[in-house]
Amino acid sequence: MWYLCPNWGFKWNCNKNLDDSEEYVLIEREVEAIAKSSSDALEKAVDNLTKEHQSEFLRNAKIYEKCNGKKIKVTADVWGTQNANVNITTTANVKVELNAGDKVIFYKKGKIVDGKIIGLNADFVIVEYGKRNKRM
Repeated sequence: MWYLCPNWGFKWNCNKNLDDSEEYVLIEREVEAIAKSSSDALEKAVDNLTKEHQSEFLRNAKIYEKCNGKKIKVTADVWGTQNANVNITTTANVKVELNAGDKVIFYKKGKIVDGKIIGLNADFVIVEYGKRNKRM
């Protein structure tokens, strides 16, 4: 059973110096990390939480202990600098028309192979390739 440590209720917790010129933003609320250690489980839990969420510091941390402080659970809001990397998902709708006799290039066993379409239906294309002395 986890026990809330009333004496360890931090408004914010940080394991390095903060840069006053940076603008910090909330990355995620109420995240959790658990650490086991015989020496300093609290520092290990804070390090795990900041590394996992690529953050700088914690705010509104709640610290729970088990086994006389050898196992620590930290629940907190993680704060850090705004990441410039933004995931962008794009889609494109293109109508591709294939006909018998069209030249195609594809990969086969890691090699680029060229060929000619000799047949097709709604789901499959039959390609002629690999002939020696072929002319395209």
